[in-house]
Amino acid sequence: MVYLKTVFDDFCKFLDGKLPWSAAKYTDWTDTVLQFFSNLASQHHLIEEREYMRIDCILRYVNETLQWHYIDLAVEHEQQEPSIDKLVDEETQHLIDVKARNKIAIFYPNLGDEAELLRKIQDRIRNAQVRLDGEENYLIITGYATRKARKPAILLKGFFFKKDGLLDEK
Repeated sequence: MVYLKTVFDDFCKFLDGKLPWSAAKYTDWTDTVLQFFSNLASQHHLIEEREYMRIDCILRYVNETLQWHYIDLAVEHEQQEPSIDKLVDEETQHLIDVKARNKIAIFYPNLGDEAELLRKIQDRIRNAQVRLDGEENYLIITGYATRKARKPAILLKGFFFKKDGLLDEK
């Protein structure tokens, strides 16, 4: 089982210095981000599947003895979409629709759009009609161009939501 707060901290450490904002190609960027989740799957003995039901990556827990098969983590990563509505209506909705214990969306909005994006995501989560019976947690990661020691860098911010759409302040 993965814990979103730990995943966020580890994700930030993993990406630190790996991707200069303007120099990285889209495919390099996506490959590097998804490599983190491949590594996570190996560490936690989870099965990774890419492009599962239009979700970029899922990590599945399988216990053959007890016949448990569930998605522990679903990940959506969208680097090139500037439209907040598309990020909510498509990418976020994909996460809401899949039955998974933990869900992560990684987006790169304009800094001025962050509050609106988070509000719309929060409303969408809150208004979801079908939910997993047990625990369901969301992590929204936003990334922004910045500088670190005068070099191009990425500022990552994490926002944690419970399945009722309320911000998790833990």
